[in-house]
Parts: sequence; structure tokens; C-alpha cells
Amino acid sequence: MESIEAKVLPLLAQFPDQPYLQSLLVVIVTLLLAKGISWTLLGILKRLAGLTRAQFDDALVDALKTPLFYTILMTGFSIAVHLLPLSEPTQHLTIALLQTIGIFVWMRFAISLSREGLQTLAADLHRFNYIQAQTLPLFENLVVLLIIAIALYLVFISWGIDMSAWLASAGIVGIAVGFAAKDTLANLFSGVLILADSPYKIGDYIVLDSGERGAVTHIGIRSTRMLTRDDVELTSVTYEFVCVCVCVCVCVCVCVRACVRACVPCVRVCLCPCVWCP
Repeated sequence: MESIEAKVLPLLAQFPDQPYLQSLLVVIVTLLLAKGISWTLLGILKRLAGLTRAQFDDALVDALKTPLFYTILMTGFSIAVHLLPLSEPTQHLTIALLQTIGIFVWMRFAISLSREGLQTLAADLHRFNYIQAQTLPLFENLVVLLIIAIALYLVFISWGIDMSAWLASAGIVGIAVGFAAKDTLANLFSGVLILADSPYKIGDYIVLDSGERGAVTHIGIRSTRMLTRDDVELTSVTYEFVCVCVCVCVCVCVCVRACVRACVPCVRVCLCPCVWCP
């Protein structure tokens, strides 16, 4: 921002002792510059993205329009605020507010881009085993939480808030939550590993160490379900399913069960060999 201000200030020297007019000119020039750069740069990037078959770069260019425009706009507004005859606390408050708006704009861009990227990775099952349709919501939520945490950290920095005590408290809370939710975390990691390594899949007929056997009907992050021959669906926690049960894949087939009513005629049997049965 200081380099831009150093280039703009000589142009504004023609209007001395008129800070409001200088700020207005900076805002107008910033709007024109933001429109021009967005139109020119995004046009070039769209042409380059059209040369590839991937859809991710097209989504990247489309999503980049808003944060690029607002970044240039917020920079110009910050320069205009510096030119106004405001007190130092008012200038600091206004610039911090502009920086907060810019941070949230880039946060939305990062969230939308991360979702698009994860969906692209989930579509390529041969290269990325860990990101699948079942694990996609988990990775999306983790990435969103990470982006929001980084954005909040930057917001606190822009407002001049010391984050040392907050980070120490967050570390202590994270350790406490980790010990309290160790079973839940174990289930989550076990589910991700099962979906990635695929020791068995839906439709496999498996035999458990406890003696139950049946076909796998659902493999989730926290639980696994199987259907026995008696049409009884068993649900087990994934962590226990991995650590306690030994699974043996017998076959992979599509079985159809059918119930048939059969009429058996009544047969009269003579129990006494000495008496004739009528």
C-alpha cells in the first residue's frame, strides 16, 4: 500500500490543502483501476484456462474476480483514509475495518476454492484414495474450520489484539478435547483408513472373528453395517470393527433372497404292523 501511495501522492500534489477532494479522486481512480485490472487480468486468465481440459482452473478464475476487485478497492480506500484529516484512532479503526472486510472476502474465496478442489480430487478415485464420496464432507469441514481459524487470527492481528494468550489457551483446550474425544477421533481415523485402504468394500461377504457373517451394506466414517443371512443388520463402531474383528472376504456377488411357499401333502403312516390302515 505504501508503494501505491508513493506513486499516487505526486499526482495529488496539484490539489494542495484539499484533502477531501484528494480522497475523492483516489476513490474514483481506485474504482477505475479495479475494474480495468479485473477485466484485463481475468480475461487473460480465462483464455489460458480455456486451453486445458480441467474444470478447476475455470472455477479458480471465476472465483478470483470478487477478491481481486475488493483487494484493489480496499487498498485505495485505505489511501483515501490516510489523506483525510482524521484523528489517529479514527484512522486506525477505519483501516482495521477495511482490512477485516478484505479478510472475509478472501476467506469466502478460499472456502469455495477448497470445496471445488476437494470435489475434483474426490472425482479421481485412482490417484486420491483418501478423498472419496464418504470422506469428502469430513475433509470439507476440516478445511473450512482451518480457513476460518486463519481468518480470525488475521482479523485479530489487524485490530492489534495480542494472540499469544489465546493461542496458549487454545492449545490447552485442544489437549483436553483430544483426551475427552479420543474414542470419537479413533473412529474417524479408522473410518478414513478403511475407506482409503479398502480391505473390504460394499457387497463383500465377510466373516467376523466373533462368528457373525454377512454382506457389507454400508461403510461409514464412524460405523460399518453388515446384513446376515437371517436378514439381520448388524452395526458396529468402525474402531472396534478394525481392532477386534478379523474380516475375511469370501466372495463379491449380488445375492437375491426369495421366500417360496410350498404345499406338502399330508401322508398317513401306519405305526402298527398288525393292523391294516384304512
